[in-house]
Amino acid sequence: MSEVHAQDAQSESPPATTVHMEATLSLPPGVMLREILRLHRPSSQTFATLWFWPQNWEEIGWKMGGSLGFISAAPFENSAPIYWCWGITNWDMFSYLDPNCEGGYRTPDNGPVGFISTVQLPGTTPLYRCVFKWNGTQWRHFDSLQANCEGVPAVTNDGTLGYVFL
Repeated sequence: MSEVHAQDAQSESPPATTVHMEATLSLPPGVMLREILRLHRPSSQTFATLWFWPQNWEEIGWKMGGSLGFISAAPFENSAPIYWCWGITNWDMFSYLDPNCEGGYRTPDNGPVGFISTVQLPGTTPLYRCVFKWNGTQWRHFDSLQANCEGVPAVTNDGTLGYVFL
């Protein structure tokens, strides 16, 4: 992913998304579908893409942002593990294919969220990583199914993470 120099983002949040799975989807051998969800904490403009709702997160201000489609719980041909990473600035969480998290970190017990297709297959769509600066100094990321990062002002498309099943 390339370095991004985004302007300060407004306090707007990307809209919630709804994904409808194709009833006739043909999956590659080994795929075990796992829905991924976008979570949002408005007070810190923090986003996370996970396959579960962490215990008690609603008590510290997290909201459900919606579905981002499906990845696999198991590896399959032309897939890569996708990780949930913590960035170098406070409350910056992001998805990435590198277990070293671009110089950030992940907790030792934090294995991959799942496995994402590295090639576009029938019934898949790109999952993009978007980035902006919050409060002028702190990086924030979120994942999106839209190349324009849902039109949120001052947000830049940071590249394609892979392809999710819809």
